Amino acid sequence: MSRGNLTYPFSAVMGEITAKRALMCLLADDRLNGVLIKGPSGTAKSVLVRSMTALTDRSIVDLPAGTGDEDIFGGIDFERAVKDGSSVMKGGILSRADGNILCIDNINLLDPRTLNSIMGSLSSGTVKIEREGISAEYPCSASVVATMDPLERDLPESVADRFDICVSMTVETDAVKRGDVVASVLDFDRDPESFARRFVGDDAEVRHKIECARSLIPSIKVTRRDIQDIVTICTKMNAVGHRGDLACARVARAPVRLGREGQDNRRRHTRCIGHVPPAQEEAQAQIQDKRGRIRDIRRCARCGDLR
Repeated sequence: MSRGNLTYPFSAVMGEITAKRALMCLLADDRLNGVLIKGPSGTAKSVLVRSMTALTDRSIVDLPAGTGDEDIFGGIDFERAVKDGSSVMKGGILSRADGNILCIDNINLLDPRTLNSIMGSLSSGTVKIEREGISAEYPCSASVVATMDPLERDLPESVADRFDICVSMTVETDAVKRGDVVASVLDFDRDPESFARRFVGDDAEVRHKIECARSLIPSIKVTRRDIQDIVTICTKMNAVGHRGDLACARVARAPVRLGREGQDNRRRHTRCIGHVPPAQEEAQAQIQDKRGRIRDIRRCARCGDLR
């Protein structure tokens, strides 16, 4: 949701604490392999994603539905070929996403072949192109945030498995809270600039927390005991392969609660979720971090908790 150059403020999005924490985790640690946000249509998934612009200097690069492969991966610069006879490759959306945040709305509705190629390119950090006998490649290191409505179509397992964090946004059923959401959006529609100014301070505070987290992550070590706890949990939840274990370990590195100045910012709580078959969706386990705090581990998706 945007009006001109203004987007709906991150802090103005009501509720959805888990989804917000997931995005904060991603912005705090570039090594995380993306965030997948699930939820019914109209739950502000895309609004929340685009509101990240106030929290980072990186651009959000959209991958619109129906975009062709050449626009996504790149192709031959025919204009230059006609002009001087040279065969030059031009980058596509993935080229613009390098160093930025790639947003894929309704990821489950994309062509599976194209989607696998996109995720494979992002995983390897390189986009390879072959057109008319010409081969070329360019780097692409981007954070990925994707949204989907599970009721529309399932996401291929090979794609879902590439996201380290998965969260769900739900429909608000409380009448008062629903009314607050409507009133807030109407305020934004009426005067976007005035509305956005009200949340500048709140968004600045969130950005500061993310920057603090980024500075702390390199000094945080996932101990052997932590790893053993993680793999034990993932094994009990029938996680396939090692990606679930690695996702839990990566997310566990993110500092979760950033205290005030002078407090020990390394204290963190982690809620990591390993991938399991649908039959195990209600499985629960617990993990104890080195500070002795216990957090539940639930559901079949992977999730990081950032408070």
